[in-house]
Amino acid sequence: MYPVRSVAAHLVTFVACLSLAHLLPAPAQIPGRGLQLALHNDYVQVFDLRLRPEEQAPIHDNIYDLLWIALDNGILQWESREGSVKELQLELGDARLFLSHQVNSLRNKTAGPLHSVVVELRKQRFATGSCHCSSDVARAVCGCEHAPRLPRLWALAIQGTTFAGTTLESGQSLKELHHRNNTLLVAIRLTQLQHEVNVGDSWQPVHPNSGQIELAAGGVEWLPEGKHRLTNVGDKAARFVTIEF
Repeated sequence: MYPVRSVAAHLVTFVACLSLAHLLPAPAQIPGRGLQLALHNDYVQVFDLRLRPEEQAPIHDNIYDLLWIALDNGILQWESREGSVKELQLELGDARLFLSHQVNSLRNKTAGPLHSVVVELRKQRFATGSCHCSSDVARAVCGCEHAPRLPRLWALAIQGTTFAGTTLESGQSLKELHHRNNTLLVAIRLTQLQHEVNVGDSWQPVHPNSGQIELAAGGVEWLPEGKHRLTNVGDKAARFVTIEF
């Protein structure tokens, strides 16, 4: 993961905010809004976003596809570029894909604050119609009519990019025996994971001290390509969304 520190990192944050102008109206218009850059690389820009009731995140021109990940229950109202308005009933862990140039504005219609993670997909741009409605998972992620709720375990592949939601019970492992491409992991709730990679015939911890990563809700981890093993070392179920490129 790329920490946001130092002068260079602050410059990255500044540039990122300019490129995501569709999420950033003038500061005077959004007093108190919580918007924080969580990760930036060639593949994604990830933002932790907190909206108060009736607060709006205007999108002037969303030139990149966006994945919206709900970190609590709520109602998100979105207006399309054509002027149609819809409301999305979000639950913890829901993921919704907005294609480029699809959205004009987003508003929190919940009675309380709305906490979400917004992932800007910079490497891949999906063609119109690629987000289809051929399965229940696709219907939910793509926002099709009468879409069901996403299950606790789900996966959806679109043009070589795989989106997935995973729940690991305490002590349970997610073992990737095949070679995995670069992957973004977003924690849905407090998550404690033992992260190991396969080197030769052995598994070695990624983090040199404890080998563990601890992520609060909305925390992110970048998994470089390779073979990974994730084990939930917390005392509660771990939930996270991954995007594999």
